[in-house]
Parts: sequence; C-alpha cells; structure tokens
Amino acid sequence: MTYNEKAGVPSTRRILAKKIKLLRYSRGWSQETLAELCGFSRSYIANIESGKHNVSLDNLERIAEAFEVPIAELLNPDFNLRIKEPMATYFFDVAYS
Repeated sequence: MTYNEKAGVPSTRRILAKKIKLLRYSRGWSQETLAELCGFSRSYIANIESGKHNVSLDNLERIAEAFEVPIAELLNPDFNLRIKEPMATYFFDVAYS
C-alpha cells in the first residue's frame, strides 16, 4: 500500500480505472465496444478497469481518442464530468461501422 492510499487518496491507476469505466458507461458502451474502438482485447479493458494493468502512454492515447477526450481527462481525479447521454445513432455508427 502506497503512502497516498494510506492517506485515503486514490492512486493514479485507480483514478484511471474508475474514469474509463465511468466514461464507458456514460456512452452506453460495453467493454467489447471500447476494446474494438481501441484495438484491444476485451480482457485487456477489463484488467485496466480493475486496476490490474499499468497502461502505456501509447495505449492511454488510444483510449482517450476513442472517448474523444484529452489524456489529462482520463487522469483527472475530478469525477464530476459533464456526461452526455449516449445517442443511439452515435453508438450504432461507432460500434458497427
């Protein structure tokens, strides 16, 4: 356990995991959909969301591009995002194009 975790501050990996899951849910995407958009396996996304993987900068960039957010947003500990409701048309165009 790191000093930050002992002090009750979430680690960067935990922030990233929660932020990816939150963004994915907000768009109505499954782990499979996000994995396809990033070129990853579903199990890799699952491991990122559970905090088991230390994500490379290149892979972090691919995830940010899929969500159309800056990398900094994925690492931002502020979870009060301006979440837009997923649009069915957008979801189907992205997931099945």
